[in-house]
Amino acid sequence: MKILILTGNNEYCNLFCSNIQAKFINTYIVREESTSKLKILKKRIKRKGMIFVLNQLLFQILICKFLFIISRKRLKFLKYKIEKNNFEFKNQFHVNNINSESSLKHILNIKPDLIIVFGTRIIKKHIIDSINCSIVNLHFGITPHYRGVHGAYWALVNNDFLNCGVTLHNLDYGIDTGNIIFQKSIVISKYDNFITYPLIQLDSGLKIIFDYVLNYNIYSSKKSQKNKVKGMLYSHPTFTLYLKNLILNNVK
Repeated sequence: MKILILTGNNEYCNLFCSNIQAKFINTYIVREESTSKLKILKKRIKRKGMIFVLNQLLFQILICKFLFIISRKRLKFLKYKIEKNNFEFKNQFHVNNINSESSLKHILNIKPDLIIVFGTRIIKKHIIDSINCSIVNLHFGITPHYRGVHGAYWALVNNDFLNCGVTLHNLDYGIDTGNIIFQKSIVISKYDNFITYPLIQLDSGLKIIFDYVLNYNIYSSKKSQKNKVKGMLYSHPTFTLYLKNLILNNVK
């Protein structure tokens, strides 16, 4: 089977790609460059307003940096479990935007049997419609309840432990709305927090991907579970909301 990963350009994407290529030799990567932080901020301000976005920035600058410092040992342990081959990627192509013509050209030239999406911006309709193979997405959250970002954190905030996990679903035109293939809950320890949740999700997500690829014929013959409800679309927490959840609910 020829596998193509459509992915972004960050540490989690590196860990994901290195594991897939180490497990499955015939794997290709189309990687998009990171979106300009200024552009992201402008879009957020337009949607959410200046005060809300500044509150999110305070969380990222103050809380996240503090959590990184106090979680060094835990992060090192979690990364050690999933690190592979020092990120020596093969068959890799770089594009500025996953929705660009150059991206589509690479996809069509590779002619994959399966496309796995992880960590890209929203893939547009014209790209999806041009592809003639299965496209699946690994989402850090249990859909449809926790669409968007930081699904594990928001599930814990809602005291919804069963829906704290990861989802493998078919890609469609919506945001994390595709039919569900497989879902898996994760176990959070007292040593974990907002910074470590994604690594636990990544570890579980990779196991789901491995099982899916190795048993692709079985999974592809089954009907995936359709999302009957739209669910919630979550964003990044704010500084004040994080502190509130920490104090009232002990969610780190």
